[in-house]
Amino acid sequence: MQNSLIELVKYKGEKASQTLQAAETLYREGFYNSSVNRSYYACFYIVTALLQMYNLSSAKHSGVRGLFNVNFIKKGIFDKEIGRFYSEVFNKRQESDYEDYKEFSKEETEEILGKAKLFVKELREFINKKLVKNNIKE
Repeated sequence: MQNSLIELVKYKGEKASQTLQAAETLYREGFYNSSVNRSYYACFYIVTALLQMYNLSSAKHSGVRGLFNVNFIKKGIFDKEIGRFYSEVFNKRQESDYEDYKEFSKEETEEILGKAKLFVKELREFINKKLVKNNIKE
């Protein structure tokens, strides 16, 4: 991997972690819809980091989801449940941002945030293993 590509992957991974921290803070403060939004974006950033490692990208969120599903879920690299969650959190983010009167409960938000943490963790571990395998230190 080229150095600039490696730096971009690391940057997006860090952005995912920071966004997940923001989701946690928003959850604790009772801003549930905003926490759902940030939970989705944490997942989105880690997926784009993963895709970047394989020189894959899309300008649209639906394209990123499609690339992730085709290249990682359908090939069995990640469990189908991971793919389902990514689609679910995308839909939840759409609801929180665009549906009038949509308010997520504390319990719904906690579940989404918990799954987002696991999602980011699993993809980050995969990315780190690939970087180590290629003798690139995080």
